[in-house]
Amino acid sequence: MRFLLDLADQLPPVEADSTQIQQLVMNLVLNAGEAIGDAAGTVHVITRLETRSLNGATNAAVGRHVCIEVRDNRMRHG
Repeated sequence: MRFLLDLADQLPPVEADSTQIQQLVMNLVLNAGEAIGDAAGTVHVITRLETRSLNGATNAAVGRHVCIEVRDNRMRHG
């Protein structure tokens, strides 16, 4: 299994409980790793800054948001 980090530079500080953020990221990474299992695959952690407007399709508040994304892909053989 490969582990990739794609972390944005100079993200603004966020107001959050650091223990809860650590637990959240750890759980997402562990879940991604379990989804891959013993197969070849990649866990990819991405951070970025997004600006949401009223036209957004999500329920996120309008404004700037620091986003954390964890992706996994399992390479299937045969």
